[in-house]
Amino acid sequence: PIFIFYINKFQIEPEEIESKVDRYRLQGATYALALEETTHEKVSKVVFAFLSSHATAKCVSLPNLQAAIVDAKEVIRREAEAGSRP
Repeated sequence: PIFIFYINKFQIEPEEIESKVDRYRLQGATYALALEETTHEKVSKVVFAFLSSHATAKCVSLPNLQAAIVDAKEVIRREAEAGSRP
């Protein structure tokens, strides 16, 4: 499956795309991980869809999804060790 992460809170300028993707990287990877664990199917891609009623939508794939999922798992592991709960 492909996971599409809709973000519609703001207008994004082309020069902001990279920083916005980086900002949402772990969140997108965590959603992909949850989807994989729930469906037992590998997520092939996470796409961030930046939406605004005042601008053209911009869709960008999360680069290196598998590395992002590994990072998300590490954050989850560290939080669990610290006793943090959602």
